[in-house]
Parts: sequence; structure tokens; C-alpha cells
Amino acid sequence: LILLGASLTLPGVVLIGIVCVVVALTMELRHRHGLDGVTYSRDVGTGRAVWGDEVEIRLTAWNAKLLPLARLITDDEVEGGGLDVVELPLARTEEASVSILRSRWSLLWYERVTRHLHVRAVRRGVFELGPVRLEAADLFGREVAAQERSLPGTFTVLPRSVPVVTALPSRAP
Repeated sequence: LILLGASLTLPGVVLIGIVCVVVALTMELRHRHGLDGVTYSRDVGTGRAVWGDEVEIRLTAWNAKLLPLARLITDDEVEGGGLDVVELPLARTEEASVSILRSRWSLLWYERVTRHLHVRAVRRGVFELGPVRLEAADLFGREVAAQERSLPGTFTVLPRSVPVVTALPSRAP
């Protein structure tokens, strides 16, 4: 298109050809380096809670490169099935005991975003977190790059303590 527009002296055709070349080069760069320089972290704080408590989990995505990410999807596996995220629902999987904490991000160049989620501990036990699957997509929603990273973590929900009330205080355990 660039050569045809230049030979026929049609500046609009030349411009369309240049736009097509820039889009093709950008797509190739995204395919090759879509997740390079992208870090993702999960901070569970102390990693333990008492049944019925609400605990904050911080998810951080950082794009440490010049190429912006139109869409970054993170799928964090949660094994155990007894956690309830207040801000967004957990996605179900084929396995009954595994859920997915899915987050969608849009990151500019050298941008770091932290999300604060609140988790209600509705069942006691030990919950395994990770691995996480990162998926970068372009503006049209097509998957450009995908990667699974091992980001292990545990979250323990302790049983609730209740006072023992007896009729005779001398017989208290």
C-alpha cells in the first residue's frame, strides 16, 4: 500500500499502509514480549485468620516495560473452597475443591497497580494458593501471550474460640 500510494501520489493510501505496518509490528512485539517485565504478587498478610474474620489480600501487577498492556488477566488458583472474596466472586472449575480468583488489569508503561481484596473465612482449614496463570491480550481481546507461574501460598483459617459456660464454676474444665 505504501509503494502503491507513493507511485500514484495518493497520501491517504500511504497513510493506511503506514498504519498497517505499525499495527503489524506492534502485534509481533506483543507476541514476543507480551509478558516480559510483568510481575505479579499476592500478599496474604499473616496468612491466618479465625473463622468468621475478614482478612485483606493485596494483589499487585506491575508492568516494568515500555510496551503497555491493554489487558492482563490473572487466574489465581485457590484450593480448599472455603474462602469468600467480598469484591468479586470466585470462578468454579471442574474440580470441586479448586476455585479461581480472576482479576483483569489494564497497565500502562511502568505502571504498578495494587488491589485490596477482602476475604471472609467461612470454613476452617488450610487453603493452598497458586499457581497463577497470566494472560496478556491485545485491544481486540485476542490472547497474545500466556504463562503459568508458581506462586505458592497458604492461608489458614483457625476454629473460633467460644467460652464454656457451666452451671457450677467449680466444675469448669
